[in-house]
Amino acid sequence: MGYLQFCKKRPLVFSALVLSALFWTCSINPKSMALGNYVNRDILGIAGLETAAWEPYNAVVGEHYTSDTAVLDALKNEVIPIYERFFHLLKQIQPQDGELAQIHALYIRGASNVLNGFRVKLAGIENQKEEMILAGNQQIGKGAEETYQWREQLLALYDSRNAVAMTKKENTALDKVYQFFLTWDAATVGEPVTP
Repeated sequence: MGYLQFCKKRPLVFSALVLSALFWTCSINPKSMALGNYVNRDILGIAGLETAAWEPYNAVVGEHYTSDTAVLDALKNEVIPIYERFFHLLKQIQPQDGELAQIHALYIRGASNVLNGFRVKLAGIENQKEEMILAGNQQIGKGAEETYQWREQLLALYDSRNAVAMTKKENTALDKVYQFFLTWDAATVGEPVTP
């Protein structure tokens, strides 16, 4: 008799389970959802471009420096065009969350300094003006520091929101992104060293 009653009520029980799962999904903290969308949809969508711009730059500066011509070619033909594309896409991201918007503004400011530093360094090499090359390196360094601060603030925001919203689920996509950001320094920010 209990089994027959259960069979009759099975659609009701199933509906209750579906609704409770739906309720749990909808009850996730909207700020954590905004952070997840920002990182997963927006930032990771363009992070490859930033890395693709830094790689040829790091290959011709510092201990890899061989000549001004190699740096000039890398800046002109790879680094600046790729970084311009990255910067254009970065500026199009407009987080609606106030905290994220402030952090994102820091990223834009840092990326702007990096891009302008690349341009100044290129002009310095083209005009053979060492002071311009040094000024470009300083601006690249300043921008790299600002993007590092952005990353640190983003990680802190992740930690603060993770404690509230991400406790029900282990190994979320945001957790994987967090691990990615912990190892992101070497891939994206090389030391801007003068030749």
